[in-house]
Amino acid sequence: KVLKVEKDANGRPKIGLSMKAAMRDPWDDIHEHIKGSETYSGRVVRLMPFGAFVELKPGIEGLLHISEMSWTKRIHNPSEVVKVGDIATVTVREIDPVQKRISLTMKQIENDPWFKAAELYPAGKTVVGKVERLKPFGAILELADGVTGLLPISTIKAKFGEAYKNTCVPGKDLEVLVQNVSQAERKMLLSLPGIEEAD
Repeated sequence: KVLKVEKDANGRPKIGLSMKAAMRDPWDDIHEHIKGSETYSGRVVRLMPFGAFVELKPGIEGLLHISEMSWTKRIHNPSEVVKVGDIATVTVREIDPVQKRISLTMKQIENDPWFKAAELYPAGKTVVGKVERLKPFGAILELADGVTGLLPISTIKAKFGEAYKNTCVPGKDLEVLVQNVSQAERKMLLSLPGIEEAD
């Protein structure tokens, strides 16, 4: 395709050509090739600090943001998960044909550790959690990989008194009681057996 015709410094005609412009833009009918919520296998073509670009079809790339690489593992660099040339299985989150952008994810809903949290941790169930950290408002306990709950400081003191700091040390296992679970907010409130919670 002829892009422009002009003269050079010596007055000779110069024609600008493009093979790319003569080809059909794959974004013109993007929704026929790529569909939202569908899963594809694509080749990782380049890495950036914020994520990886995956080629889904010739001329069509999507961004796999670093936050969409794992439910449970904190990723600091995309190279921890993928490398250039890898074939990655990704799901389309969103397609923006105007900006020619596709956002991707590797996080399948069934692999979300909170996906069945309400079913696995019903109110009243006694479970064992590992103290992850102790904060002024309470202790954060890990019940499973990626699933944590809050044991309020008032409950801890009611059970252990002022010696709670020696009991709720990070890494220690505690038997706790599930009070309630908010799967949508990824929050779980815990108690201790034998402790009556104030309304």
